[in-house]
Amino acid sequence: MAPSLSSTRAPPRARAPAPALATASPSSSSRKTPALPLPSQRVLDSCCAVVEHAGHVRVGDAAAIERAAHTILDGLVAGRYSTASWRAHPLHPQVADRHAAEFIFLLDLMNFSFWSDSDTLYTVTYRGVAYTGYWSLVAAINRARDEGIVLTSAYRMATMSRETLRHVFRSDSETPISLPEERLEAIRHAGQVLLRRFGGSFVNLIKEARGSCQALIELVLQHFPTFDDRSTYMGKTVYLYKRVQILVADLWACFEGRGLGAFHDIDLVTMFADYRVPQGLVHLGLLEYSPALLAELCAGDMIPPGSATEVEIRAASIWAVELVARRIKELLREQTDLREVPMVNAILIDFYVWDYAKAHPDELAKIPIHRTRTIFY
Repeated sequence: MAPSLSSTRAPPRARAPAPALATASPSSSSRKTPALPLPSQRVLDSCCAVVEHAGHVRVGDAAAIERAAHTILDGLVAGRYSTASWRAHPLHPQVADRHAAEFIFLLDLMNFSFWSDSDTLYTVTYRGVAYTGYWSLVAAINRARDEGIVLTSAYRMATMSRETLRHVFRSDSETPISLPEERLEAIRHAGQVLLRRFGGSFVNLIKEARGSCQALIELVLQHFPTFDDRSTYMGKTVYLYKRVQILVADLWACFEGRGLGAFHDIDLVTMFADYRVPQGLVHLGLLEYSPALLAELCAGDMIPPGSATEVEIRAASIWAVELVARRIKELLREQTDLREVPMVNAILIDFYVWDYAKAHPDELAKIPIHRTRTIFY
């Protein structure tokens, strides 16, 4: 079932100039290897191509885009949703400094796979509050800090033992954290790279990007393969880059676009295709699943990572949010009474939909998440 995009597909976003990634060949100083598109543009281009051929998922039509744009914009305005919302949560760093940046890097190294095969979720109780999902990870890092275990130390990361990992991420329910070996490998490798290449601090990597989130994404992809989230669809590479893009988005939000979070090209970042936001997008009418896919999801069937179905869900989510972001920006230009609204981009829309889905479980109960066990989300 191929989606009809005649009324919803806007021309791809204009590409910002990309730095040349190769020098001229010795035999011809005028012959240069074409530069690759910037990372977030690779995501948009490849996801748009998936949407055009998708058989399991379709993006909502123009009317659905319009309704969702107004709904989300109203929510953003009413909640005064902005970068300041990120630090409003008590588990997130409350001071925007180098320690916060290193906390965010560690957090997004392990920001994946929080759903459970059973009805009991991995749970961390911190200061009397039980946390599940993403917040269980944040709570575990904070709990370790209170116990004197500084996980953001590059040396600690590079030399972490299985025993330390088990202790730090111990569960307060009968369900342990998923993919512990993959988490340990990611932490150790990251610590080794930070020590060998970046003077033991993620802050030095941020500084090397010189205020470009796209340059930072490229650096992270180059040195930390655990972030290189891509698939193949109909023989073509599809770039999804969930965790590396949310890494720069978290920095931007935590620092409110200043200091270590100041990126002149932050608007290029796309949404972060996981398993929770697509659920919210279906609720908003921005995604529609085929009857066969919906039956699979309702049955709790596993969707293999890299399968056509999984790629279509994620790619369509990215493209749907892109269309909504464009429409909201048009509304902000058209309606003078909304001109005081802070900047709106795909990042804030993603944050809003994710928060909405988590805050309204009863409304979304009939829309199943897709169950894919992977390190990428």
